[in-house]
Amino acid sequence: DRGLDQPIVLRPYSDPANPKLKYKIVAGHRRHVAFQYNKATTIPAFIRTDLNDLAAHLLNFRENLHRVNLNIKQEAHALKYFLNFKKPGSERYLFTETELADIFKQSRGWVQNRKNLLKLPDDIQDEAAAGILNSDQINTLSRMTGNREELYAAVKKIKERRLKGEKVSLK
Repeated sequence: DRGLDQPIVLRPYSDPANPKLKYKIVAGHRRHVAFQYNKATTIPAFIRTDLNDLAAHLLNFRENLHRVNLNIKQEAHALKYFLNFKKPGSERYLFTETELADIFKQSRGWVQNRKNLLKLPDDIQDEAAAGILNSDQINTLSRMTGNREELYAAVKKIKERRLKGEKVSLK
């Protein structure tokens, strides 16, 4: 009924496989889908010609962090792009954990926790995404580098105790 509260953000884009494609959505994917669902033929948009890939990723992740339904695994994998981004022509990373925390208005611990989650196997990351593992448990598990069986046994212990409503400490 109200229409769109905030225009989507686009940047120029070309794809040789699809020459009709002229823009790429940077922010507003869900708004765009809603417009398509409502069979709208146009959507208000800002076209940003000043965005390189890094700036587009920053803008997109900032917007997505405000979504309530992102889980820790989604946040970690989005953050991975910035954790691995190297200065052009260098082997040094562009961002420190502290800088990323400042950029995304989060604590350094928030960044470290997601970085630690990325060290864990994908199926254990899924357990964190489902809310089975808390931040302390993720950090402790990420330091268990020796034995995969020990790691999986610890996760199993956490799940079993959590289902019983018991608190679990791995320390």
